[in-house]
Amino acid sequence: MATATISFEGQALALKNASALITKNGTVQIVAAVAGKRLAVFAFVMSAGGAATTLIFKSATTAISGSIPCNTVDITTLSGPQRNGQSLPLFVTAAGAALQATEPNLGTVQVAVWYVEVD
Repeated sequence: MATATISFEGQALALKNASALITKNGTVQIVAAVAGKRLAVFAFVMSAGGAATTLIFKSATTAISGSIPCNTVDITTLSGPQRNGQSLPLFVTAAGAALQATEPNLGTVQVAVWYVEVD
């Protein structure tokens, strides 16, 4: 099976994915920090279990997204826009920072992300 790539900042980069379960006012690491690399997220999908909730993506401990709502039994999917035929990320971590997410309420969210590591 061929590795999917995405073009970003003039580079063809391997598209990777990761997932995590975030529960009850918790913060969870979705993707571990990579020394000297930024993590550019191009798409995510999330699903709330039990109660409507929200999710905030973070670069280490700094928010890099607003509060994203997710209703019970819904699946929320979002992918980045395109410009001149090139995909743009939804958000990017600082170099050497982990991608984390916080569920600031008392709900549960399953999240999956598609990302690349960028110099």
